[in-house]
Formats: sequence, C-alpha cells, structure tokens
Amino acid sequence: MLMRGMDPSLCAQQLVSGPCPAAEGKGVLATPPSAFIVPQLCREISPWNDWRALGAMRALAKKHDPQIIHSHMAKAGLLARLVARGDSRYRAVHTLHGHTFDSYFRAGSGRVLAWMESWLALHSAALIVQSPGQRDSVCAHISKRAAARLHVIPPAVQTEFLERPTLRDAALAMSLGVREGVATVLFPARLVEVKQPLLALAVLEELLKLRRVLLLVPGDGPLKSKFIARVQQRGLGAAVKVVPFVAELWRLYDCADATLLLSRSEGTPLVILESHARTVPVAAPDVGAVRELLHREDLLLPRALTPAAIAASLHEFLSCRRSGDASAAEARERVRKENAEALLCSRVLGLYRSLL
Repeated sequence: MLMRGMDPSLCAQQLVSGPCPAAEGKGVLATPPSAFIVPQLCREISPWNDWRALGAMRALAKKHDPQIIHSHMAKAGLLARLVARGDSRYRAVHTLHGHTFDSYFRAGSGRVLAWMESWLALHSAALIVQSPGQRDSVCAHISKRAAARLHVIPPAVQTEFLERPTLRDAALAMSLGVREGVATVLFPARLVEVKQPLLALAVLEELLKLRRVLLLVPGDGPLKSKFIARVQQRGLGAAVKVVPFVAELWRLYDCADATLLLSRSEGTPLVILESHARTVPVAAPDVGAVRELLHREDLLLPRALTPAAIAASLHEFLSCRRSGDASAAEARERVRKENAEALLCSRVLGLYRSLL
C-alpha cells in the first residue's frame, strides 16, 4: 500500500523482501525495479541464512543510501535495524504488526526475540503500533525511553475492498459449495498453532449439531497437512472447504455470512477490517486489539471457552446477524473513514518528515 500510495516525488521507495511461498502468491510488487528479493530472508530462524540476509541488506542500503529504513515483521525488523544501527545516516522505523511480547512464538525463541525487540526498540528512531491497546501492551515490555518513540498509525485495507460493490459471485459461491440454507463461515487465518485451526474444527463439529454450516479456510501454513488429515479423520469433508490462494480476497468475504477468528494472540487483525469493509459480521476472541476493532454488534468471545460454548455463541450470532445488515453497513463506513489506504500513506509520510 505504501509502495503504490506514496507520491514518488515526495518519497522514493525500494522494497526489500524475502521470497514468498508459492501457495501464498507472489503479491503485486514482486518484480524489479520496485522490489528486491533476498532469498535468504525467510520465516525460519537460520543463523547462516540470517547472516547472509544481513549482508545482502547492508549491500542494498549502501547502494541506495536511504534516509529511512522502515521494517515490518520480526525477522526483517531485526536485520533491518541492525543495518541501520551500523550507520548513523540511517533512521530506523519499525512497525509491530503483532503482539511480539505475548506468546506468539515458542517459549524459548519467544523470550529471546522479545528481549531483542526490547533492545532494538532503543535503537529505533520510531516504532509504529496499530492501535492504542497494542501500544499499551508494548509499553509494558520496553523502557520508558523507547516507549516515547511509539506512534499509533492504524492499518489500512486494500482500496479494492472499499471500492468494489458487495455482491456475491455466484460462480465462485457454487465452486466453493456455498448453498442456500447453509451458514458460510470464513476462517481467514494462517494455519499455525497461534491461530488455532484445529480448535476451529472442534467448534465446527459442535456447530454442526445445531445447524448446517460450511467452513471456508483460505489459509496456508505448517499445519495445513495436519488440518486436512483431521478433516478427513473426523468426516468433516462436506462441511469444510480449504481454498487455494485467491488474489482477489474480497470475493471470498462476499461469499461468507460471518468471519471467525480463534487466535490465542493477535495484534491488530486486518481480517476484521477487511470483513467490515465487505459488510461481514465477525466473531473473535478477546485478545490483542480485537476488542477495539469489533463493532458493538459483533461477537466478542471470552478467552478459554470450550468448543461447545463457542459453537453455541456462534449459532446464536448467525441467527441474529446477516452479512450486509445495518450494523455491518455501519462497520463498513467506519473502515472507510479510518482505514483507507490514502490515510495510511499520509500518516506514514508525516512520520517520515518528522524524523528528517
């Protein structure tokens, strides 16, 4: 969004990223001259590859001589700020997309990464968080001096989510198995432990005792094979549709009656804003900034509910809420006013200017 939305006469940008897994799609900027792909920059912790990625990023910084190095995500944020720390000409900005300090990673690596994030915060010119709640969470784990560098800049949804009409694609709905009289629930989460996809299947089993339902799962990740195996073992094939990568993701939202999240930990979930942009009601647990994003008529799930309790709440929610209802239209309008791409670009550009 920043690459396509920032005026190049005001801010010339280069994008550096690792390779994207094939199942997740290449994205819209994966070709030169906009983007530089560093093959060694990947999700997994690998001292050899991480060292090589750091060297590649230092070489790119030397070549392009940026005033600001703005990083996103934990691994890239670590390496980019090490690059910036090595040269006083660079100003380091980092966006914290999740709750890095609150159990996202495994216990051992999580503690190490949280400690490093605390240390790196002191060597950042600015830290961006995406909600007041996330700011408070981060402040509890970093020094007061580092906390003074925090800036709240809300995330944005793709312009297409707000510009295109909210109409169900009949051909897509048919291919997905969406049918009249069957509640379609979208579970738009990467298939990793923290998102609890196996819990989603347990909830689905309980929900099927109460109503006919179809669970749409457009996620990928290390638990995908286990997830599909569990679907088969439990005889849920008719009620679950695992969807291949879809570039025009808003088309999936338009096929859904509700969006379901079950994450143990969250930052500021973009899928909630995307759901609202497509007038889809949301059910999600009270973690991270979820409470701040949900509409008052959405379903806020308490932590530690059993699958049966979640299913009962979701059944009642599906009975009283509909995609496109008055509350959903109100939520869409809030996203349009607060989470448009143009707003994100102007806010980030304003921060850049304040640092130079």
